[in-house]
Amino acid sequence: MKLLDLAATYITTYASKNPTFDSDGLNAFLGVLRTFEEWPTPIYHVWGLLFDKLSSLLLLDLAWHHKTPVRRRGGLPSWSWAGWEGVPIFDSSAVRLSESDDPLCGGIQARFEDEEGRNLTYSVLQRRTTRQPACGSFRVSPCLRLRGLVVKVKLQRVDCVFAVFSKTGEQPAKRVYCRVPLANRLVVQIPPFMDTELSLETDMEDFEGLVLPSSYTKTWILILKKRSEFLERIGIVEFQFPTRGKRLKTSTPMDCGFTGHGEWPKQKKRRGDTAEYGTLECWAMDEEVREILLK
Repeated sequence: MKLLDLAATYITTYASKNPTFDSDGLNAFLGVLRTFEEWPTPIYHVWGLLFDKLSSLLLLDLAWHHKTPVRRRGGLPSWSWAGWEGVPIFDSSAVRLSESDDPLCGGIQARFEDEEGRNLTYSVLQRRTTRQPACGSFRVSPCLRLRGLVVKVKLQRVDCVFAVFSKTGEQPAKRVYCRVPLANRLVVQIPPFMDTELSLETDMEDFEGLVLPSSYTKTWILILKKRSEFLERIGIVEFQFPTRGKRLKTSTPMDCGFTGHGEWPKQKKRRGDTAEYGTLECWAMDEEVREILLK
């Protein structure tokens, strides 16, 4: 088992204890975090976000999710598992992916700041967490700046086709889907993992979607809600592509409906435009690489 996999297991075990107070979400875990720093290959943390190098930091801890919506913890950043109640689930495949530093190739550039708003490089973060492991993370601002590919996504409630009517005559519950635009006016609808409950007012509202570093077969997209001066994480979408280099022929425009997490729709191929998965060709051309502020 890789060290980051093992560290994620420790986090999952700790989170299952569900601390009483919001501040306990990270404070009570600092002892375990200090243990990580004493391993042969040290693993450090910023607000509970683990890293041995920045690529692993992004892939391990930004790709976590909850099975069901949970409560937000005050005073802790939304991009960290510590900012939410419940047990985070880490994607084991995410840990094993390599990341390019170039956002145009599916990578992400990360930038932390201190409490005065000054940039913190990776080497500075490493020195601070090594020198003051018990409080080093709290000298770092909860603001995380990420530069990567940003897409527009929508959250929509859709009637569950396979829902069973109850004896009371209740209507089947609507299931939330995330609409993700791809190239050639292709749109996919995917059931997301939501960190928080979706209010009725947000139905079909536009959200920012940050594309995390992807393999040729799998992609993660953070669902981000606009606040006053920053973005807040409220969920994540994950879906799988066919094998490397495979193309899907579709009529355009067209919606492909997903029946479950990570399932590619059983869609009959037809004549039309093509989009190659696992590359920038699959994304809509009006999306852009830019920096966003998460908190």
